[in-house]
Amino acid sequence: MNTSWIPVTPAGVAAGPAHTDPVILLRGASDQRVVGLPLGAAEAGSIVLALEGAVSNEPQTHDLFVTLFDLHGLEPRHVMIYSAHGRERRARLSYSDRHGNYSLRLRPSDAVALAVRMGVPIYLHVALYRSQHGATPERVEGDGYAYLPLDRAQTTRGN
Repeated sequence: MNTSWIPVTPAGVAAGPAHTDPVILLRGASDQRVVGLPLGAAEAGSIVLALEGAVSNEPQTHDLFVTLFDLHGLEPRHVMIYSAHGRERRARLSYSDRHGNYSLRLRPSDAVALAVRMGVPIYLHVALYRSQHGATPERVEGDGYAYLPLDRAQTTRGN
């Protein structure tokens, strides 16, 4: 990875006041700053369940994606989250098989949900990281969000 990308890990999920989307907090590897990415309630629940190591009786959508990767010999490499067209966020999941390297564009929330299940690194473009300078989990709580820390969470694949 070059210097345009910052490795991040899920630090928590923040649920906001009524009529606002939950936010996944991604912490930079080199400091305690976080970047919040809005996501739907289903994706927030999926990420929390995966990080907590919970197993559902019925596979969730993100679990099925991981199963397809395993069945077809695809090897996930990493997730990259970036900005496009101003504030719109996008993500790419990079993967490979015996024939080559590939990437798939997907929503950042789905990318994080898959990354935690697959145990692959998450990289955030430096422009997104810098755009939320000074944000901390405590500051997020001060903005009226309830903060669920995920500091002790583990990725589910390979544990």
